[in-house]
Amino acid sequence: MYNPSGTSISLAPCSIEVYNNGAVTPSTSLLLTGSLASNDVFVVASASESASILAQADATSSICQFNGNDAVALVKTDP
Repeated sequence: MYNPSGTSISLAPCSIEVYNNGAVTPSTSLLLTGSLASNDVFVVASASESASILAQADATSSICQFNGNDAVALVKTDP
């Protein structure tokens, strides 16, 4: 997730959802917390990634275990 605005934004109303194998409902989701500073990115990685990737990650989660036929969505649940 990238914040191109001039102010920080809350991540609280956002989640990442994974739809496995063409499912119409999410198979798993990750609720985000905290805030994202202006011109910053939020990176989620699998806990089993290399140290160089984990050094860049803001969060680790098993939600990152998906393949090419799964849809991944960033969802804002609050207006």
